[in-house]
Parts: sequence; structure tokens; C-alpha cells
Amino acid sequence: MHKYKGLLIVTEGPDGSGKGAMDSGFEAVLEKYNLRLFNAVEFQKKNRDHPQFDRPTFKDGKKDELYVNLSQHSAISVAQPSYAWAGTAIRRELLENSKAYSAIEIAQAYADDRLVLDKRVIMPALEQGKLVLESRNVLSSLTYQPIDADLKGEYLTREQVLNLVGNKFEVHEVVPDLLVICDITEEQAADNLKQKGHLDNFELDSELQRRVISAYKEPELLELFTKCGTELARIEYDSDLSVKQKCAADILEDFLKSKGFLKNHAAMA
Repeated sequence: MHKYKGLLIVTEGPDGSGKGAMDSGFEAVLEKYNLRLFNAVEFQKKNRDHPQFDRPTFKDGKKDELYVNLSQHSAISVAQPSYAWAGTAIRRELLENSKAYSAIEIAQAYADDRLVLDKRVIMPALEQGKLVLESRNVLSSLTYQPIDADLKGEYLTREQVLNLVGNKFEVHEVVPDLLVICDITEEQAADNLKQKGHLDNFELDSELQRRVISAYKEPELLELFTKCGTELARIEYDSDLSVKQKCAADILEDFLKSKGFLKNHAAMA
């Protein structure tokens, strides 16, 4: 487990598995208990930069426009890849033009983005006792990149991916308290992706998607987290998004109650 006062909850799963519906379920719990959420994803999209939480002004006294006072919030939402710096390059170039890059090059970019996001955003929030809701973490790289390598005729093991600096750092320093996996069948995922509209190269690769769906069901892959104390929950896919939202909400509410988070943060509402 990580050493911080806050709680880290990560949602994971194949493309098209409904992580967005889970996020909506989580937000419903925050609204129910009047817990204020800082959306770091929207902040990054707007500012093309990460927020920072410890310096309201520069040395010359000028206001730092990237400063966010987290004392006004109980929770923060983030996503991997991020929408700043290396994360922007991943989303705009590597995912759209993945055939031009080797699997290890893509894996390294994700690891670099992950290291900055952890140190700049997630760890400071956890240190302040906040609830961090994160879409994807290093588990995605351990799932996708070795499969991508194999399909490209390259050699890249999960161990090699794990040993990249940003990935190794996250596994040792930012282990989630709760990992929620969205399960889905190949047919359901394919149908959902058809409705998405624009798809990146990874989402367009049906063989990669088939193997990713299978990989998320491997117990050995999840042991990396559970052996460190991470609690694991799985949500079966349901075409009725309201069902998935309620399931996600129930999981989050029960978990926060078990950790005393709702009681401790009631005064901030």
C-alpha cells in the first residue's frame, strides 16, 4: 500500500468496456455526500499543463495561474495518459500513428507521462488526504504494450515494461487502494467502439483488442497489485449504462465507508 493519507481508486479495463459510465457512478456518490471534486483532466485540457498545489505565487510575487487550492476539494479526478506534456504527445501522435513507433517507444512515453502525473498531481493530492479517482494506471501498459510488440513482430515482455522508470516508480510508490476492473466480451466491446466515432490505431486493431480483453482476465497480472494490499472489484458489462453506474456507485460508497473517508470529510462539504 502507498504511505499517504488519501485514497487512490483506479478504474481499468479494455477499450469500450464502459469506464466512462463508472466515472459517472463515482461522481454521483460525491454529489450525494456533497464532496467537491477537482477535475484535473478538464484543467489539463484547458491549460495544456498540469495543476500544481503548493505554490500560489512565484518568487517575484506574481500569481501562478496553475495553482489550485486543494483544501477546497475532497476529491480529484485524473486520467492516463494525461492531457499535458508527454500525455498530449501520446494522445495526438503515438495513438494516432502507432505503426510508426515501436512498442518500447510507446511504452517509454507512457512511463514518462506516468512519472510526472504521479509526482506532480497524484502524490501531492494523496499527501493532503484527498480521494483520487484515476482512469487507468500502469496496468494498462503491462496489458497493451507487450501485445502491441508481439503484433509488430517485436519482443517486449511485461517485466521489461515494468522495469521502465516511471512504471517501476508507480508500482512501488502509488499503489491503488482499490482497483476496479470493467469486464466485457469481444462482441460487446466491438459494438461499443463502433458507436464511439473516431478511433485511434489501437482501438481499430481488432486482434489487439481481442487479446487485451483476454489479458485483463489473467489473475497473474492483477497479483502485482493485490499482493501489495490493493482491494480488487470487477464489474460485469451491462448494455444498460444506468446499471453499471449504480454498480460503480455502490462499490465506491461501500469502500469509502469502510475506510471512514465519508465521515472524515463530512466537515468539508
